[in-house]
Amino acid sequence: MLRRIMFSINELSGWADLSRGNYGFPYEATNKGDLYIDEINIGKVSDGEAIAWLVDKLESLGVEMRES
Repeated sequence: MLRRIMFSINELSGWADLSRGNYGFPYEATNKGDLYIDEINIGKVSDGEAIAWLVDKLESLGVEMRES
């Protein structure tokens, strides 16, 4: 319980960019960094399509994919 309270306090103080009080839900980041991939959820992409969607996003950002 103390852990939950501490996370809540930290979120209210602004440390968590991605948290809007909804643990486990995707959210668009404000700091997108060098490689940014849109938030993904089951409403956008099904589980069966997720890997292909992610590979496509990475390739569109210039990441070369190799089979190993």
